Amino acid sequence: MNLKNKFKNFPHIYYFNLDNRQDRRKYMEDQFLYWKLDFTRVSGSQFLASNINEWGRKYIHGNVEKIPSYCLGNTITHLEFLKKWYQTNDDEYVLLMEDDYDLNLFEYWNFDWDYLMNRIPYDWDCLQLGFESKEFIPFFLHPKLRHTFYGPVLLTRDYVSKILNIHCYGEKYVFDNKIAHHDFGGSYGTVDYFIGHTGRTYCIPLITTNDDLTSSEYGLDIQREHHERSKCAYYWWWMRQHLKYTLDEFFTYGKPNDNKMVISTL
Repeated sequence: MNLKNKFKNFPHIYYFNLDNRQDRRKYMEDQFLYWKLDFTRVSGSQFLASNINEWGRKYIHGNVEKIPSYCLGNTITHLEFLKKWYQTNDDEYVLLMEDDYDLNLFEYWNFDWDYLMNRIPYDWDCLQLGFESKEFIPFFLHPKLRHTFYGPVLLTRDYVSKILNIHCYGEKYVFDNKIAHHDFGGSYGTVDYFIGHTGRTYCIPLITTNDDLTSSEYGLDIQREHHERSKCAYYWWWMRQHLKYTLDEFFTYGKPNDNKMVISTL
């Protein structure tokens, strides 16, 4: 392992950001520059809830009554990006981020990127590098759980193709596909749902969110209490607990001591 250069071979980052959120843009790009990571900003302002009448019929196929307009806009932004990436890029995988992630815990990683990639299961489609939960967080590599939310994701090329094949309807997108085997309250067309539940997703708690960044740009104040509790759990683990366990324990699930590596967020 090369702990002096933990991010050698770290993939190019594509992060999504609204044009009017220059504060978030600076916040994320300052972090990328600090850690010397390559990145590209993806604008999320083409498909705003405020102008859904302009793009809704052009891009949407099927019943979307239960999906909020801002979720639809975010979903189309991601699908449009993935389609363009797939058609113009031959990379093996792609890393997606939002614009409110806290990368400070990179400092505490006791492994490098190559080590991580050599430890994830061979059958992975999606690797989620961070997530929040209203229940608990397992601080080890594990298959995605029903109660965990979206986060920074690494997607294989084949998985991107699968996502596009499921959601593309000619030049439009279809959002009423029920993929997972549990109820998501009609949120089948959201990024939170289909990116994590369309294939084999594994989660590893490496990156948390900055809960000081509001989401009021969508016209509502999203409750972020679980973000705050999850962030506290992340910092407690990485600053106080992780060196009590081996890397083998961190990159393995189904161990006798799994329960000792779980932190409640209730």
